[in-house]
This record gives sequence, structure tokens and C-alpha cells, in this order.
Amino acid sequence: MKTKVCGLMNLDDARLAVDLGAWAVGFVFYPKSPRYLSPTRAYRIISRLPSSVRTVGVFVNSTLAEVRRVSKQSGICTAQLHGDESPEEGSLVGLPIFKAFRLNRKAEIAQVSSFVSSCQAIEAVVVDAAVSDPSCSSGLWGGTGKLANWKWAREARQVTKVILAGGLNAQNIRQAIEAVQPDAVDVSSGLEEYPGKKSGKKMEEFFQVVS
Repeated sequence: MKTKVCGLMNLDDARLAVDLGAWAVGFVFYPKSPRYLSPTRAYRIISRLPSSVRTVGVFVNSTLAEVRRVSKQSGICTAQLHGDESPEEGSLVGLPIFKAFRLNRKAEIAQVSSFVSSCQAIEAVVVDAAVSDPSCSSGLWGGTGKLANWKWAREARQVTKVILAGGLNAQNIRQAIEAVQPDAVDVSSGLEEYPGKKSGKKMEEFFQVVS
């Protein structure tokens, strides 16, 4: 199973993820996140990783100019849009994109389908947990440790490639894969000692299950 390890903040964790078999590694460029990393620090990590690993930058409602600037400075090869970005904005980033959706009801599958059909740059959708927060229109933006709705994630897979996120860890990943049959999985908080610091033991246990 292809695995993306997200919320990385140091080279040792990133290298361990790659050594264990990560297909992609993710860096959060959302300033309000406890896992926020500046593009300069991200570049210092990315420049020392094998070129074969996919490097992904996570953005939340950044302007198009900001996404392009950070992408260039950090050296990422894919942009993951986790906010209310439009298909048109996604098409203009200049990189392949993953688009996150927090699916909570069947009607939202139509939104996934509409985005995919309208965005030329999209390669997959990330299905994350829908966690309410009155401070943002679409709920919390990820990294909450809460499970995504696996039923709707599987429905979304009928529309496009799905990367399953949301509270995944070594204890539930096998069940998640069986339930959703995703194209890849995305894990962050489930591998941490605390936000931004991965646990080597948790990472090893996780990859033993998914490999």
C-alpha cells in the first residue's frame, strides 16, 4: 500500500519514513498548524532526500501566488490543497495536486466529482475526517487524529483515486484498507510522539502492517 507520511518537521523523521518505504512525504505550510514548517526549512530536508520520493506541500486557502512561491522555495513536487480552493485555482498551481475533502454525507460525493472533472491538475483526492469547528467554514483542516468516514471514502473511489487520511495508525490501518480499498494512505498524528515529532517505533509498526 502506497503510504504518505505527513506533518514532517525534521530530516531524521523524513529519512526514516523513506527508509521504511514511504511513497510520499508531506510538509505543512499552514501557519496556524502545530506542524507548520517554513519553505526554507522544508527545502533543507527535501534537498537531502532521494529524488524518487514524492514531496508534497500542504496548503490551506493560500493565494495562488503564495502556493507558487512556497512551492518554488521548498522544492516540493506536488501541492495538497486542504481548504476551500476552487478547481480553477487548482489548475493554475503549476504542479500536480491532491485535493482534500472532509466527507460527511452522500451529497458531498457530487462535489468531489465536480472538482475532479473541472481541475486539470488533480491526481487524487485526500479523504480526511470531518471535524466541526465554528472558526472555519469547512471544519478543522486535518491532523486531528479523528477517523474519516470510510463509507464515503469508498464511494469517492468510484469517482477518482483516493488517498485515505484521518486518524490512521498501526492498530486500525488494516481495517481501513479493507473497508475503503484506497489507492494510498496518508498518516500524520498516528505516528507521532507529539505534533511534528514522529515516533520511530510507531512508524516501524505502521509500515510492518502496510508493507
